[in-house]
Amino acid sequence: MKKEKRAPYLLLANFPDEGYGLCCFCKYAEWEGWSQCEASLECKHPLDVISGFLSYDSDHADAVWGQGADCWGFRPKYSLQYIGMFASIRADGNIPHYSQTHKELVAIIPSKRDREEMLF
Repeated sequence: MKKEKRAPYLLLANFPDEGYGLCCFCKYAEWEGWSQCEASLECKHPLDVISGFLSYDSDHADAVWGQGADCWGFRPKYSLQYIGMFASIRADGNIPHYSQTHKELVAIIPSKRDREEMLF
Protein backbone atom coordinates (compact mmCIF):
# COMPACT_ATOMS: atom_id res chain seq x y z
CA MET A 1 0.00 0.00 0.00
CA LYS A 2 1.40 3.39 -0.98
CA LYS A 3 2.20 5.97 1.68
CA GLU A 4 -0.66 8.26 0.63
CA LYS A 5 -3.18 5.44 1.11
CA ARG A 6 -1.66 4.49 4.49
CA ALA A 7 -1.91 8.06 5.80
CA PRO A 8 -5.52 7.90 7.08
CA TYR A 9 -4.85 4.52 8.74
CA LEU A 10 -1.73 5.90 10.40
CA LEU A 11 -3.61 8.98 11.59
CA LEU A 12 -6.47 6.97 13.12
CA ALA A 13 -4.19 4.29 14.60
CA ASN A 14 -2.33 7.01 16.47
CA PHE A 15 -5.37 9.02 17.55
CA PRO A 16 -5.53 10.28 20.18
CA ASP A 17 -1.91 10.67 21.34
CA GLU A 18 -0.03 7.43 21.92
CA GLY A 19 -2.34 5.31 19.85
CA TYR A 20 -2.07 1.62 19.18
CA GLY A 21 0.13 1.78 16.08
CA LEU A 22 -0.48 0.29 12.65
CA CYS A 23 0.27 -3.27 13.77
CA CYS A 24 -2.99 -3.40 15.73
CA PHE A 25 -4.91 -3.05 12.46
CA CYS A 26 -2.65 -5.02 10.12
CA LYS A 27 -3.72 -8.36 8.67
CA TYR A 28 -0.17 -9.71 9.06
CA ALA A 29 0.12 -9.02 12.80
CA GLU A 30 -0.55 -11.93 15.16
CA TRP A 31 -0.61 -12.14 18.93
CA GLU A 32 1.36 -15.00 20.43
CA GLY A 33 1.35 -16.06 24.07
CA TRP A 34 -0.67 -17.75 26.77
CA SER A 35 -2.72 -14.76 27.88
CA GLN A 36 -3.38 -11.17 26.89
CA CYS A 37 -1.06 -9.98 29.65
CA GLU A 38 1.85 -12.10 28.42
CA ALA A 39 1.22 -12.00 24.68
CA SER A 40 3.64 -10.49 22.20
CA LEU A 41 2.93 -9.15 18.76
CA GLU A 42 4.60 -10.89 15.85
CA CYS A 43 4.77 -9.72 12.25
CA LYS A 44 3.82 -12.58 9.90
CA HIS A 45 4.22 -10.64 6.66
CA PRO A 46 4.98 -13.01 3.76
CA LEU A 47 7.95 -10.88 2.64
CA ASP A 48 10.99 -11.65 4.78
CA VAL A 49 12.31 -8.15 4.21
CA ILE A 50 9.35 -6.85 6.25
CA SER A 51 8.74 -9.60 8.81
CA GLY A 52 12.47 -9.91 9.50
CA PHE A 53 12.77 -6.15 9.78
CA LEU A 54 9.83 -6.09 12.20
CA SER A 55 10.96 -9.03 14.32
CA TYR A 56 10.12 -8.93 18.01
CA ASP A 57 13.54 -7.58 19.06
CA SER A 58 13.73 -4.93 16.34
CA ASP A 59 13.89 -1.25 17.20
CA HIS A 60 11.74 -0.56 14.15
CA ALA A 61 9.02 -2.91 15.41
CA ASP A 62 8.91 -0.95 18.65
CA ALA A 63 8.73 2.29 16.67
CA VAL A 64 5.79 1.02 14.57
CA TRP A 65 3.92 -0.67 17.40
CA GLY A 66 4.71 1.54 20.36
CA GLN A 67 5.58 4.92 18.90
CA GLY A 68 3.27 5.25 15.92
CA ALA A 69 5.80 5.03 13.09
CA ASP A 70 4.79 4.15 9.53
CA CYS A 71 5.32 0.69 8.00
CA TRP A 72 5.31 0.17 4.24
CA GLY A 73 4.31 -3.48 4.73
CA PHE A 74 1.00 -2.52 6.36
CA ARG A 75 -2.15 -4.07 4.91
CA PRO A 76 -5.45 -3.21 6.63
CA LYS A 77 -7.33 -5.93 8.44
CA TYR A 78 -10.23 -3.57 9.24
CA SER A 79 -12.09 -0.82 7.40
CA LEU A 80 -11.33 2.86 7.99
CA GLN A 81 -14.81 3.16 9.51
CA TYR A 82 -14.02 0.47 12.10
CA ILE A 83 -10.65 2.04 12.95
CA GLY A 84 -12.38 5.43 13.20
CA MET A 85 -14.88 4.01 15.73
CA PHE A 86 -11.96 2.47 17.63
CA ALA A 87 -10.17 5.85 17.75
CA SER A 88 -13.37 7.64 18.78
CA ILE A 89 -13.86 5.30 21.75
CA ARG A 90 -10.25 5.93 22.81
CA ALA A 91 -10.68 9.70 22.41
CA ASP A 92 -13.57 9.52 24.90
CA GLY A 93 -11.19 7.93 27.43
CA ASN A 94 -12.66 4.46 27.13
CA ILE A 95 -11.25 1.10 26.07
CA PRO A 96 -12.35 -0.29 22.67
CA HIS A 97 -13.30 -3.96 22.74
CA TYR A 98 -14.91 -6.23 20.16
CA SER A 99 -17.83 -7.95 21.88
CA GLN A 100 -18.43 -11.53 20.75
CA THR A 101 -21.89 -11.33 22.36
CA HIS A 102 -23.00 -8.20 20.54
CA LYS A 103 -20.84 -8.79 17.43
CA GLU A 104 -19.69 -5.18 17.41
CA LEU A 105 -17.14 -2.78 18.83
CA VAL A 106 -18.12 -1.57 22.31
CA ALA A 107 -16.63 0.85 24.83
CA ILE A 108 -15.44 -0.44 28.18
CA ILE A 109 -15.72 2.47 30.57
CA PRO A 110 -12.98 2.39 33.22
CA SER A 111 -14.04 3.05 36.80
CA LYS A 112 -13.15 6.29 38.54
CA ARG A 113 -10.50 4.43 40.56
CA ASP A 114 -8.98 2.89 37.42
CA ARG A 115 -8.81 6.33 35.82
CA GLU A 116 -7.18 7.84 38.92
CA GLU A 117 -4.61 5.03 39.12
CA MET A 118 -4.27 4.87 35.30
CA LEU A 119 -4.85 1.11 35.30
CA PHE A 120 -6.21 0.97 31.77
